[in-house]
Amino acid sequence: MSYELAIEVSEQYNFNREDKSLKEIKENTWVKNQYPIVYFIQSDSINLAYVGESTNAFSRIHNHLDNPERQILNKITIIGSEKFNKSATLEIESKLIQYITAEGTYDLQNRNYGLTNHNYFQQPLYKDLFKVIWEKLVEKKIVTKSLREIENSELFKYSPYKSLNNDQYKSIIEILKGLTSSSENKIFVSGSAGTGKTILATYLIKLLNTNEENEDYLEYSDDELIEYNLIKKFRKSYPKPKIGLVIAMTSLRESLKNVLKKYLD
Repeated sequence: MSYELAIEVSEQYNFNREDKSLKEIKENTWVKNQYPIVYFIQSDSINLAYVGESTNAFSRIHNHLDNPERQILNKITIIGSEKFNKSATLEIESKLIQYITAEGTYDLQNRNYGLTNHNYFQQPLYKDLFKVIWEKLVEKKIVTKSLREIENSELFKYSPYKSLNNDQYKSIIEILKGLTSSSENKIFVSGSAGTGKTILATYLIKLLNTNEENEDYLEYSDDELIEYNLIKKFRKSYPKPKIGLVIAMTSLRESLKNVLKKYLD
């Protein structure tokens, strides 16, 4: 099959409450026929954006227009395909968040809740479709760097927006439950080199620094809701948390300092 024909990245629609703008969005093929979609909302004056997915796009876009954080964005791009299903759009959303944050053109408003890997039917197909989506975003000058360039960067390698495997996700939940417990806890995470302990640390630090005010959680997945509720509980107990990360290796310490400065400032 031709992947080129299977994916459509729309023109940029105006993102506001004007009747004309909403009508144009509603008439988009994928929105009109209520396909699962992925979308990209951005500001054309500041380097700020948001990535999302939905099976009820028009309603979801209305919800975003009520969110004060989203109201400073003014353009939306819709990504659709007859091949999309809920699992596929969740994975493509997750990948776009990972790559766009490391690419550097935009700072994303997205939190890093629920970024976990899930297996599903024909998953390899959607990995190939993501490459086509990225090429189309480059063509439209929404992003500029190739996937290979991004994958070779420190910002991507240690990004707190990396999707977690099942063991990492279970560890995050166990740690959050420990931090929100009424009793004192000491938690040890052990693993050999390459098992993802550093990714676990950067993901957790970003998560613990999340401000859940104005959070639009209506279409959160089960994983996102679990983390969201634990973070709410954590922020109630520790309104201004101080978090330290001790790294013995000088080179890694400098790398992580640069990464966390990018994602936490």
